[in-house]
Amino acid sequence: MPQPRHRTTRLAALLAVLALLVSGCGWFSGDDAPVAEATPAPVEQPDPDVEVIGADDVEVGEPVTPDAAGQGVYFVSSLYDLTGPELSQPVLVRMVLDSSVPDGTPLAVAARDDDGAPWRFVEGRLDTDRRHVEFIVSELGTFGVLAIDEGSIGDTLRRTATEVLARDAVEPEGVVDPTCPETAAARQDGYSVRSWKRDTLAWCFGRLGDERVVQVTNARAVPVRVSAHGAVDRGQTGATLRDGLPWTAWLDAVEAAGASTTSATASAQDTDTLLAPGRTLSVDADLEPGTTLLLTATDDPRSRSVQLLNAAVRALDAQVTAFGVVDDGAVPRPARLLETWLQQPGCSRVLGGSTRALVRGCLGERALSRAYGSASLLLAPVVATDAMPALLRDRMLALQSGAEQVEQRIQVARAKPDFGPMVGTFAGTGRTLTVTADGVVTETFNREGTKVATLTYQLSDPDEKGTRATATLTAIQVLARKQLPVAEPRLGQSGTFTLTRGVATSPFLRTDYCNAERAAQGRCTDPEPEPEPEPEKKAEEKAEPKQRTPVTGDAAPRGDQSPGGR
Repeated sequence: MPQPRHRTTRLAALLAVLALLVSGCGWFSGDDAPVAEATPAPVEQPDPDVEVIGADDVEVGEPVTPDAAGQGVYFVSSLYDLTGPELSQPVLVRMVLDSSVPDGTPLAVAARDDDGAPWRFVEGRLDTDRRHVEFIVSELGTFGVLAIDEGSIGDTLRRTATEVLARDAVEPEGVVDPTCPETAAARQDGYSVRSWKRDTLAWCFGRLGDERVVQVTNARAVPVRVSAHGAVDRGQTGATLRDGLPWTAWLDAVEAAGASTTSATASAQDTDTLLAPGRTLSVDADLEPGTTLLLTATDDPRSRSVQLLNAAVRALDAQVTAFGVVDDGAVPRPARLLETWLQQPGCSRVLGGSTRALVRGCLGERALSRAYGSASLLLAPVVATDAMPALLRDRMLALQSGAEQVEQRIQVARAKPDFGPMVGTFAGTGRTLTVTADGVVTETFNREGTKVATLTYQLSDPDEKGTRATATLTAIQVLARKQLPVAEPRLGQSGTFTLTRGVATSPFLRTDYCNAERAAQGRCTDPEPEPEPEPEKKAEEKAEPKQRTPVTGDAAPRGDQSPGGR
């Protein structure tokens, strides 16, 4: 084993001191004094290839030329076997490089137990001479120094991330458009639906029983935010596409990140859903006349961060494989790794923020170490610097520029009914009926000078000709129940209001009311009742006795001819 350099230096100094003492201190005199012989200069020993400081019984094997590594790293030294007893404490190793390397070159030391074992990695520090690397080890084995090519790693990460995001922009296979029953019937009663042209959502509008619904399916390869103010979420159906991604963790992280920013005034019946690829959402679309329902699909900024993180995870996985010196079996699959990182509280908090915050919160040193073990040292020069945020920032800008092309709107509207032909005032003997432009009917029914009842009802669903409409009783006041022409109507009762040639017919009192023209024709005038006889005349008729007609001759009654009538 080569001697350490510091021992050679100390031996040369000791020999020089002894020579001075022998020649100049008078230990010998006269003829007895020996003739001093010339002392040869010490031979400078070359630096050993490897020094182990802190363990004298470690043997260093002959240098071996390593096989070429993969992309992003390359060996800058030979491989050396360090053998000996098991180390009782860490030792410092100083290893020579094949040639000097530029100052600032990131280095790592590859180590393994034997030729068949996977590599592990330890930190190395470049000496000031740029020809030696020092590192600390706790166990012996085979060692070699790797230089890390930041430019090559950056190119691999950028290329892979771009490819992943390009796949995200393509509609995934297997998207099934939703189908709704009774689509024609759903558009009756003033309903209409339209959509701004986009490929984000596939949709349909129909009726399920008595209820109208809108169904939307996410046709993108990544989640979209579907929002509708005032609409009831009726649930989701369908299979999520792209099963290789952890959609549950993705959606949960985004919703957790957005929980603190949700508006406190949002209604409990508002629809606000992050819809996974291929999933179908149903929304209640029953509307009041004159109202609209607007569904909006947008590219959620927090989900965009997860999309970017997924691209980064897959790019890192591709680079670790490209190193060629990392055991694939020791690295989690990208989907599992993304799920693990999204579950970090620090990661979900930075979603939707800057790329620098995303790298710091999700791709920090601890996260990389847990994911890749000692191989994280090979990634650290790129991930732990400004290079990774800058790389992701370019990709984020591309996603943001395409966000406008993601937004899609679907509008369901219900037109306000047109009661124009029915609007007006109608009358009959002692009664009136008015219809407003909003379809509110007020009916006042009187009889013989007595106010009998006042009814209010709402018209709906008028026909196209304005001759028929559905009426629903909303208020009633009865003052003389016995004077009603029919049984007393009930609140909420419905019927059909008709208007035929200027004559309106009440559905509840079954009474006609005429417009001015028909009233002039006497159509709605009740016949005058016969006048009651005067009281004096009545008394005279009651007091006057009935006069008998006199009877004579043969006209006498039979009773007078009877035998007993003598």
